[in-house]
Amino acid sequence: MDDLGHRTKLATIMAPEYSLQSRPIGQMNDELTGYESLIWHICPKYLTKNEASEIRIQFDEVWQENNQVLWSGTDYSKTKEWALQHEFQTLTTCMGPLMEPGNAKCKRNSSSRAWKLYMRGASALFAWRIAQGQSTTVLTPPPPHRFHPSGMTNYQDMEEPVLKGTLGVFVNRIMMVHPEVSGAEEFVYEAWPNDHYTSWVDKFGEYPDSDWRIVSRKRGRMVWPIGHAQLQTSPEDNCQATQSQRQHEDKQLELHQSRNDQRSEIQPKEPQVIKGSQTVHYFHGFITRTLNFVCRCLSTSRIIFRKLMRRFCGSRQP
Repeated sequence: MDDLGHRTKLATIMAPEYSLQSRPIGQMNDELTGYESLIWHICPKYLTKNEASEIRIQFDEVWQENNQVLWSGTDYSKTKEWALQHEFQTLTTCMGPLMEPGNAKCKRNSSSRAWKLYMRGASALFAWRIAQGQSTTVLTPPPPHRFHPSGMTNYQDMEEPVLKGTLGVFVNRIMMVHPEVSGAEEFVYEAWPNDHYTSWVDKFGEYPDSDWRIVSRKRGRMVWPIGHAQLQTSPEDNCQATQSQRQHEDKQLELHQSRNDQRSEIQPKEPQVIKGSQTVHYFHGFITRTLNFVCRCLSTSRIIFRKLMRRFCGSRQP
């Protein structure tokens, strides 16, 4: 049986009988699956165990199986509108009071960095809960560049690996929609495990110009284990940025090189190792310049001292 057949069979067997009970943790290998594996990776870096448990309980209260939508790179207002029209649950709706400003359970009032880490952990939990089912839907910009060139969005870094089986359980299918293209709001195609994006391109064409938000360079990539589902990459996982981005990167590179050249001109060069009389000559010159500098300092200090003494003596006279 090929890898796809194995994944399909495994997902078919596991999906109807998924268990939300914590599974025992063992060695870090293909057999390590489920909630305990997830907690091992995201706590306490992103969440405390109590916070993770609170989010998990909240999900269980509102969850509608196989009816969640994730998004990456799309306008949030359009994402929210699409989800409402199609009656899909987003992370925000599933979090409920945990993301409601002003609610005592919401941690949005914490520092910006703490909130970002909290939401990354919540994203991983959201993907893990989705992976207990059979399918999910993702909203992205249209082809050919559906994903951020950096690969460091919450979806790419936290959610997608979990959906594809990095923790051992995975969805049967990931469907994709590009709602920002007029007329394409209802066109849904399979993006994983088989990427049928060409069916979308055949109907709507390509949209190569995408404006990507800037992702912090301080953000470190999440290190996930490899589960027993071989993670597959899509054609643009390694895509280049748009032409404007490449031009910006080229300018930044030129500026960086120019600054390095200027620093190399300003910074003193390391003295060469010279043998014989030349070494004595350079050493003598260095000592001479050093002594001259010390003498000037002493002379200046002596003059200042004399002035101070004159002022002091003058102030003492009746």
